[in-house]
Amino acid sequence: MSALSQGMIALLSQQYKHETANSLRYYQRSMYAEMIGLSGIASFYKKQAEGERNHADRVLSYANDRNVMIAISGLAFDDPDINVGTDIVKTFESALIVEQTTTAMIEDMLKAARGERDYMTEQWLLDPSGLLKEQVEEMNLYQTIIDRINQMRNSASLAHDIDVWLSERA
Repeated sequence: MSALSQGMIALLSQQYKHETANSLRYYQRSMYAEMIGLSGIASFYKKQAEGERNHADRVLSYANDRNVMIAISGLAFDDPDINVGTDIVKTFESALIVEQTTTAMIEDMLKAARGERDYMTEQWLLDPSGLLKEQVEEMNLYQTIIDRINQMRNSASLAHDIDVWLSERA
């Protein structure tokens, strides 16, 4: 199998770190939701964290399939959106931004693959079960949740209502 360019290896490394940080971000949100008694939201974020971990593993597996090692050191993680007293409902808005950023990174990788005529990476990214398709689904999911939050915005128990709604969707 042909080798990847140094630029593509760097993009894969960056994507791996980003997906891993996303997983940690969502695990932290899950723990916080559980701590404040919102088990439906906690379960939702835990499932999202596992999905992000799966994305990171797929990036690593692809690099291995292409016989390259990607750098995984220097992982920086900080989730400024979670502190004691955080409005848990607002975490969905920031999650949409995280997913939009992730999608932009994958699109940049796709552009680089096309520019390098790296058809294997292009195919991997565009595969029907690939990262790009999943990103579209994740952005749609968070937009749906935000739309639901906006519909319920006047509810005195908004966090609880979203918690119940997510529990019913699981």
